[in-house]
Amino acid sequence: MGVSIQNAILSLMKKFILIAGLIAANPLPGRAAGASAHGPHSTVTLAAETLSARPGEEVWLGLLFQMEKDWHIYWKNPGDSGQAPEVRWTLPPGFAVGATQWPYPRRLELPPLTNFGYEGQVLLPVRLKVPSGAKAGPISIEASLDWLICKVECLPAAGVVKISLPVSVKTPAPDARYKEAFARAKAALPGDFPEWRLHAEAEKNAVTLTVKPAQKSASP
Repeated sequence: MGVSIQNAILSLMKKFILIAGLIAANPLPGRAAGASAHGPHSTVTLAAETLSARPGEEVWLGLLFQMEKDWHIYWKNPGDSGQAPEVRWTLPPGFAVGATQWPYPRRLELPPLTNFGYEGQVLLPVRLKVPSGAKAGPISIEASLDWLICKVECLPAAGVVKISLPVSVKTPAPDARYKEAFARAKAALPGDFPEWRLHAEAEKNAVTLTVKPAQKSASP
């Protein structure tokens, strides 16, 4: 095993030991639900893209993280160290949420480690599915969160965010407060490109990625 690999492993072990020690020495405070939750050097807000939800349709929710300068949270694949935010939802009967969506991250270098995450502000979108039989009136949507906020050192954070969203048969109007945040997040989500075919082949010290136009089926 090379010296650089040994150093990387030792650095990674030290980071995890530091995180465990911080959690043990600083128990997380009690969780009082509100639209926003405050953690060390960060705030997370539960947002809805629209001011109401219509029965039988979907509405975008978002977990809006805001971080102090030089602090970051992690992508779903954090890299050499770190941990992505985790969320647990509490919803009315019949309602359901899809998987958390992850906009493309930044590369975060902390030699010899390379991580992936977000700095400044990021919104993680989630689709809320409204049952067709949902009755008109307000519903309560709650998310319990755990996240890791890091600069060089890392600090654990936790909180509960909760909003009330009306169900109505009227066309939902956008919430102007979060319009730009949702637009940026959705524009940065991975997309499908059916007109292209990708093939990856692993070799001893490299990965070769081949991109080709998809073959069109011959006309009858």
